Amino acid sequence: MNIHKLTFMPGMLLILTSVLIIGCSSAAESPSAPKEEFTASTSPNTVGKDVHSFAQRVNPKQQDDVVSCQECDLKMASLVGANLRGADLSGANLSGADLSGADLSDSDLSGASLWLVNLRGASLVGADLTEIDLEKALLQEANLSRADLSGAKLFLANLSRADLSGANLADADLFGADLSGVIGADFSGALNVPVDVNEVGLQFNMDSIDKGKKD
Repeated sequence: MNIHKLTFMPGMLLILTSVLIIGCSSAAESPSAPKEEFTASTSPNTVGKDVHSFAQRVNPKQQDDVVSCQECDLKMASLVGANLRGADLSGANLSGADLSGADLSDSDLSGASLWLVNLRGASLVGADLTEIDLEKALLQEANLSRADLSGAKLFLANLSRADLSGANLADADLFGADLSGVIGADFSGALNVPVDVNEVGLQFNMDSIDKGKKD
C-alpha cells in the first residue's frame, strides 16, 4: 500500500506541473496580434526621399539646365507649374505627385510610375511616356500632342478634354478611362478603349475595324 502511494504522488506532481506550464505559456501568447508597421515604402502618403533635393533644383518660372533624376523617389511631390521641359525622369516614382500646370514638354518619363498623379493642364508635348503607369491619373485638359504613349497603363485615368493630336497610343491600355471631349485622338492600336468614347474617338475605332476587315 505504501509503495503504491509513493509511486502515485510523483505522478500527480508531474501532471500538475505540466498543466501549470501550459497555462502560463497560453497566457503569454494571448495578447492581441502585433499591429502592422507602416514604413516609408508601404505608406501611400509618404513623401519620397528625393523630393526635397529635387525641388531645390527646379525653378517654376525659369530654368537653364535640363533636370535629370532617373529612378528617383518623388512620391507626393508638389511641383505645381514647375519647368521640367526636357527633364529625364525615366523610371522615377511620382505617384501621388501634383504636377498640375507643369511643363514636361519633350521630357523622358518612360517606365515611370505616375499613379494617382495630378497633371491637369500640364504640357507633355512630345514627351516620351512609353510603358508609363498613369493609373487613376488626372489629365484633364493636358496637352499630350505628339507624345509617345505606347504601352502606357491608363487604367481609370481622366483624360477629359485632353489634346492627343498625333499621340502614339499603340498598346496603351485605356481600361475605364474617361475620354470625354478628347481632341485629335487616334485610338487605333489602343487596348480596352471604352465603348462610350466621344464621337471622334469612336470614328477612329470604326475606321481601324473597317480597315482590318478589308485587309
